Amino acid sequence: MLKHKTLGIITSLMIITNATAAFSFGKDDRLRCDNQEIIAQVLEQIETYQQANPANSVIEKRRRSLLLKNLHTFSPENPDGFTNKNDFLTANRLIMLKINDGYKNEDFTLCKSSGDGQKYNIYLLMYPQENAKSKVEIINFLPPEKSGETFGFEI
Repeated sequence: MLKHKTLGIITSLMIITNATAAFSFGKDDRLRCDNQEIIAQVLEQIETYQQANPANSVIEKRRRSLLLKNLHTFSPENPDGFTNKNDFLTANRLIMLKINDGYKNEDFTLCKSSGDGQKYNIYLLMYPQENAKSKVEIINFLPPEKSGETFGFEI
């Protein structure tokens, strides 16, 4: 009886493993850190947000100004081994997408704004979706009280 139970468990694990392996996304060639169309859309999204949500303090105005100053160029980052020591919100989002949606590191394009100082860097997390579109998430732009929300667009 134990032999049959073990065989059933092994068979179940094989089915789950095969199903997970079959779940794959195609990499979108547009998802590059130097794609000027994506950068323009990022700036447009941020401008729209700022118009709808004016800064309510001098500190917030300064934070927004420093963020915008660093948004014209992005450099690639390796999502493999990216931890909360690099950036908490970005690492958290990577983990959530891997656990909840089955993504792998190779599915992601991760870009970091070219600013000096880690406090005001914005990350772009780009990944393909099942509907033949891709998602671009802008991380570290929203103020801390809204940092749990996703902010971005589909291309």
